[in-house]
Amino acid sequence: MLSDISRWVESTQGAVMLLSGAALLAWWTVPRKPDALPRTLVLFTGAFTFGSLLSGTIGLALQAVALICGFTAWIATPVAERRGGSVVKACALLIGFWTLLMFHPNVPDFNPGLLGFRKTALAFGGIVLGCAIARRHIRRMERLVIGMVTFALAISLFGYFYLPEIAELVPRAADQYTSNFRGTERLQGVFSGPFHVAGAGLLVLGWAAVRRRQHPVFALIVGVVGSIAVYYTYVRSAYVAIVLLVIVLVISSATPVRRLQGVYFVCIASLVGYIVLSRSADNRFASTILSISDASEDGRFQNRFPEWREGLRLIGESPIFGWGAGSAGDTLGRAFRAGEHVTPHNIALKFSVEGGLIGVLLVIAVIAAVRKSVVWTNPQGQLAAISAVGLIGMGLTGSAIDTPPISYLALVLVGLAVGSTPDAGDTTVAVSETDSSTPPEIVSPRRRTTADTRRAPGSRPAQPAARR
Repeated sequence: MLSDISRWVESTQGAVMLLSGAALLAWWTVPRKPDALPRTLVLFTGAFTFGSLLSGTIGLALQAVALICGFTAWIATPVAERRGGSVVKACALLIGFWTLLMFHPNVPDFNPGLLGFRKTALAFGGIVLGCAIARRHIRRMERLVIGMVTFALAISLFGYFYLPEIAELVPRAADQYTSNFRGTERLQGVFSGPFHVAGAGLLVLGWAAVRRRQHPVFALIVGVVGSIAVYYTYVRSAYVAIVLLVIVLVISSATPVRRLQGVYFVCIASLVGYIVLSRSADNRFASTILSISDASEDGRFQNRFPEWREGLRLIGESPIFGWGAGSAGDTLGRAFRAGEHVTPHNIALKFSVEGGLIGVLLVIAVIAAVRKSVVWTNPQGQLAAISAVGLIGMGLTGSAIDTPPISYLALVLVGLAVGSTPDAGDTTVAVSETDSSTPPEIVSPRRRTTADTRRAPGSRPAQPAARR
């Protein structure tokens, strides 16, 4: 017994667990400010971010907490302080429908149905959790999510270059084909795979682009870590998603001048990038980028066409109710040997195969509810848009919704923007759900103060009402 404990302490896993436990104990005993985030929320976010390092039973319990705690916290919030009622209801309907899909006749038994449910519906619990965060804690929760993801990426990069044993701590369902690209090992680290790392890199890159003025130093650090992480995953859909992020950032700019500046920046950057890539085709990054234009000769891309055709066939055979939870889940093919299954390699195809027309309409309902409840031209709305578009960009050739914890945390940022009001550093006033049809007022806090104090010449300042 003692020898087993000694070996565990000397192992990489034991050392990581002991150091994490010591840090947690120290953090728990340090006094905190009264307006700080609840310790339980911070602990949950950290544990969920590094959930791939935990055992299957603990990880499953943590995901159940992630799904339930958002609804519980939102219901416990006083009615007058709740945000995103229509969004929460839409998410509840979608999650409830996917719960029923666990018992679809095509699903062989409970375990693959539960795993398939987790792969599709869990991320929408992130929107609910974001809506449940108190208004005064929105920015703190945002920084907590970005800080945890950046920390996880930094540890993954350290392991990739100096301590490969860190990546070996994570059990992976994907094969060796996924973990390599043209003979080069992809960055995986403390995440379940390179696709998850790429999604994490896009998430923090988007945050750095939006918050670069409020937090210039931290945004620079986050942007550098995210860029390096995305680079070493060699996930080409992530490179395409970066372009989409820039386009969305330009479109959602608050003023036409900034929009034109963004278009100019994108054009110049694209021209410079093309010149550099065309002159350095032997470079590993450049060859990866240029391989996108050679899709007709790329085996990885061509292998997706049979799966897409199979997915369309399944949609045609069961267009209303789909084929059940997990029937389009990555790495679940073996569990569905006796039934119908496809690896969709596309986020829209995934929802359509599993949930049919009903599932697709419920996803559209969630998108519509979010769109109505968010002011997209303020920084919080821009961050929500970029976080969602990152998943959509990755979902062009993969099931981006099936990348927990990243898909969940990205949608937490979307939920934070629902019905939120700007802080002192923002220049846009948000509108409530009931007033979402009214154009948002864009007024600088400094200008608002000047306008409020300005009065006509010769007029007297307003006198306070006399007490009775």
